[in-house]
Amino acid sequence: MLKLTVRRRACVFSIGYLAASAALIAWFAAVPEERFIVLALFLPLAVLFLIARLSLRCPVCGKNVYRRDILPPTSPAWLLTTHTLPWPEAECSRCGNDLTSD
Repeated sequence: MLKLTVRRRACVFSIGYLAASAALIAWFAAVPEERFIVLALFLPLAVLFLIARLSLRCPVCGKNVYRRDILPPTSPAWLLTTHTLPWPEAECSRCGNDLTSD
């Protein structure tokens, strides 16, 4: 059985979500009379992706692999920046665990 690392599993979720979103957007643009169906599919997909993003954590310390500090907390702009990036980190910023290995 193929064992995916935390980072690869996170990348698969991200790529799958982007592909499904692109397909739904293309369907939304191509068939205007079925837009309510596309919206009905897109909203649960977005919720599932959010749940998947929240569940992907470092196996050692439990920190989310998508959250990281872009600016130091002492910076005045720290409160205004988003701390979640669309790609997972390769090494846990809390404990230093390598998320690309098994």
